[in-house]
Parts: sequence; C-alpha cells; structure tokens
Amino acid sequence: MIMSNNNENHAHTTLPSVARFVWMDRAYMPLSSATVPITAHSLHYGTAVFEGIRFYETDKGPAVFRLQDHIYRLFASANAMSMRLEHDEDELTRVVCELIRRNNLADGYVRMIAYYGDGISLTRDDLQTHIAIFLLPWPSKKMKPIRLQISKFRKSDPRTIIHRAKVAGHYVNSYLAASSFDQSRYDGALMLDCDGWVAETTVANIFSVKDSILFTPKPGSILPGITRDTVLKLAQSMSIQCIESNVSMDHLKHSDEVFITGTASEVIPVKGIDEADIGEGAVGHITSQLSNAFNESVRGRNSEFLSWLTRA
Repeated sequence: MIMSNNNENHAHTTLPSVARFVWMDRAYMPLSSATVPITAHSLHYGTAVFEGIRFYETDKGPAVFRLQDHIYRLFASANAMSMRLEHDEDELTRVVCELIRRNNLADGYVRMIAYYGDGISLTRDDLQTHIAIFLLPWPSKKMKPIRLQISKFRKSDPRTIIHRAKVAGHYVNSYLAASSFDQSRYDGALMLDCDGWVAETTVANIFSVKDSILFTPKPGSILPGITRDTVLKLAQSMSIQCIESNVSMDHLKHSDEVFITGTASEVIPVKGIDEADIGEGAVGHITSQLSNAFNESVRGRNSEFLSWLTRA
C-alpha cells in the first residue's frame, strides 16, 4: 500500500478499517482479541501466505467472487512454502460467509492469511501453522484513468522466488516500488522484470490493446492474478483475441488502450505511462467493454459466469 496526495484516484488506495468480528484458529472473536506474538516466525522471515478476496452486493444478497479459486491458491501458496494447513476448503468457505453475516456487510474485502507462529530461527521442524480471516468494508466506486511511473525497482528474478505463490515476503519488492514513485505526478508504479520486459504494477496485472487485440505479460515474473484470469475468460467469451507474451515498454506506450486488473483495483484504465499518453488519454472501447462485463459478473448479472459467485 502507498500513500497518495489523491487517494480518490489512486491505483492502490489505503485500506479502510477492519470489520469488528474476525476468525482466528477456528474461533470467532472481536478484532481486539486477535493477536500474534512478536516471536512469530512469519513476522521475522516473511513466510506467511495470504489472499485478498472481494464480495459484492447482488440482487440475492452478498456474494463472494471466485472464492474457491482464491482458497485453492492459498493452499497452493502454502504448499510452495512447505506449510501444512489443518483446514479444508469447505471450512474456510463457511467461515468467510459467516463473517460476512456477522459483520452485516454487503460489499467488502476478505483478507485470509496463513502464517507460522512462535519460532525464532530460519528453519525448524516444530513450527505451528495458524490461519486468520478478517473483512474490510469496501464499497465499489468507479476509478478515473490513472498515470503510472516506471519504477527503478525491478520484479524479482523468477529463479529467486516463486511468483505464482502469494507470499508475504515477496511484497517487500512491491513495497519499495510503491513507496518510491513521484506521488505528486503519478498514481502508481509500473515494474519491469529483470530483462526489461513489462511485468506488472506493485499489486495489479497489466493489459494493453493494440488494433483490437488484447496483450498481457506472460507468467514468469508476475503473479498470475485471479482478476487477470477473469478478464482473459471474459475476453474469450466476447471473441476478443488475447496474446500472453513478453511485452516491451515501446509496445505498451504505443498501445491504443492500457488498463490494470486486481482484486482491489478491479479494472482501472491507464491514461499514461511516464510522460507518454496512452491513445487519447481516455477510457478505451475494449477497456470499457471488459470493465462493464466484469462489473456485471461480480454482481451476478452475467448468467454465463454465475458459478464464480458464492452466496453468503
């Protein structure tokens, strides 16, 4: 997260306050009771894994968007870290839905985190795994087109970390980029990979449109986001051709449209990168189409993708 002089138009806004009731190690409790010891292994070594998930108000009540996919990725991230979770997917699904009801929320954000408890030593055999889930009220609002600055910080080499895993320690890289761009002139940071190809922003994937074809960086130095996957599937359903490949900065700056995607960001148009304007600097036609399709899907108004919703 980063601070900005204009939080209303920022790609990565500061999160609102956490809702009152949380769940931690199979117990519901007030937020004030959910504490972690200062000796927690994951605090010292960044070994937690986590998920950010959105839920939305629909005509049939709150619904969590792609909850099963997020939970599946949590387990995959834990497996990548050799972390054993003593919970199953059904239990975590029930907990998320119950928290939405207990906190009486219609729109919001779910943060699910698994972490190692007490243990001051880089590797040890007796680490205990803990899981916590909490919610944040998060009303949806339309974001204006943003301008990104190319960061001096590059994405970590895929030979050094597991990019497909959502690991807390990986985000130091993103934090450095997010806290170092010119916040008086830009709304977010765009990161390149170690070879100079376009990667992603600090917390969102990036797409471009050229001659009505959608382009996005291929997996490797990016987290293949679930919102990214959503947009790819929506594009396919709308017969929009999409190419996953290495994307150069020259290609990106000379695109007709650019937008970013993420659980928090949803779909946000990009009007410029550094000093270069993208297209006419306004929301492009395909960006608008995909954004509308995304909004219809999360609100339960797209019958083709109702399976993406878990009713709370």
